[in-house]
Amino acid sequence: MIQAIGPASASRGSYHGVNSGKSLHAQNALSGRISFAGKPYEHFPKTPFQQGLFYRHVIEPIERHVIYRPHSAYSIPELTEEKKDFLFNTHGMEVIQSPEGYGNFHALFLPPKGNKPVMIFSYGSACNANRAMSEMAEVFAPKGYGLMVLENAGFGSHQDVRPNEQRLYQEAEEAYRYLTTEKQIPSSRIIISGFSLGSAVATYLSQHHPNALLTVLFSPMTNLTDVTKNLLQQKHDRIGIMRHAIRHLLPYMQQQYDSSERLPEMKSPLMIYVGEKDSQMPADKFAKPILNQTTGIPASQKKLILVRDARHRNLLQTIKHQGDRIIDEMETFLAPIAHHHHASTQKPSSLKLSTREQKHLEQQAEGVA
Repeated sequence: MIQAIGPASASRGSYHGVNSGKSLHAQNALSGRISFAGKPYEHFPKTPFQQGLFYRHVIEPIERHVIYRPHSAYSIPELTEEKKDFLFNTHGMEVIQSPEGYGNFHALFLPPKGNKPVMIFSYGSACNANRAMSEMAEVFAPKGYGLMVLENAGFGSHQDVRPNEQRLYQEAEEAYRYLTTEKQIPSSRIIISGFSLGSAVATYLSQHHPNALLTVLFSPMTNLTDVTKNLLQQKHDRIGIMRHAIRHLLPYMQQQYDSSERLPEMKSPLMIYVGEKDSQMPADKFAKPILNQTTGIPASQKKLILVRDARHRNLLQTIKHQGDRIIDEMETFLAPIAHHHHASTQKPSSLKLSTREQKHLEQQAEGVA
């Protein structure tokens, strides 16, 4: 289903603090998997080439430079006083940093009102939690929705660790576990979401948590190879003088954020928002293939929404200005799904038999005996 929409006529302080708790990362060399807070995660084994000095000192730094841009102008180092008042005082925002027993994830958390859903959100490669929360909260907080914005490793308050694909997945998983245990939010009330690079993190979570209420992908990607190839085809791409180096180094890069194997295993209802003018991740090359590859989700539970006048970088800002319309879209989309789920989980009423029928069954039982 494709729909086009257009614009509609814990304590006060900044997100900087001291880490409380210790990282529980540990590598199990015998199993070849990563054990994080006692739980095994997918491991991305390096080839002999990727274990060599040339990769570590030449390719990997270029890889990080291309993928992660924590000091982008799109980031907000500090929240304004007005925004702090809105988030901390009005909506009770909490700053979460390395909570004991939940690894090393950082996040900003707005508690929901009553039994409203909570959206866990992973942003893209050139943002931070302050910026993402500032924009997302204006849409969801007034309607009572909870919101947890993850801070990517290497970004914002989480700059003390190097970002990489596996770490982002691990920390997102720990944040999800924190929501369901510490905050006691069941999966049936959690909306998994992500923008651009963060859509790969959202896809990872959605695959591992099929009972989530909804998955919402904003300008999603299939993998970094496809994104890079699309940018290299554009004369106005922003890769600049590194474009030819990247073209040759691409096959050797370890971090791919490849969702192709995860998409068929996703089960929760899916909504995708893409700007009609998005040239970085246009719907025809990314969102529509994703809809086709999510074979585990019925067609009636998938929806692509093209946002008029929106490009890649300003998609969330455009959505922010639509406010109520976005919430209405989600709730209208989920209503029949929730009704069907409720009906299918109802216990059948007990069957009352007449005296004659009961006697007949007793005679049959005696005959069998």
